[in-house]
Amino acid sequence: VRITIQGNPANSCLGIVCDSGSELDYELELFDISGRKVLDDSGILTSTDSRIDIGVSNIPSGVYLLRIRTGDIEIVKTVSIIH
Repeated sequence: VRITIQGNPANSCLGIVCDSGSELDYELELFDISGRKVLDDSGILTSTDSRIDIGVSNIPSGVYLLRIRTGDIEIVKTVSIIH
């Protein structure tokens, strides 16, 4: 499974693309630098719909940690939001 973050730094939308070729459940969480969860989402990625778009226009500018779980894989990435 390969996960790519698109639009980093983000202004209004952060895109997450998962290249797995099969159906996967996902969970994602966005944390500010103090560790407070500011967003969470979950769903199913399919081979034809493997992109997650997250609206971040209502989240203050700053640096965040994005945690993504798909199956038994967990990835943490640093993302920036700039308005």
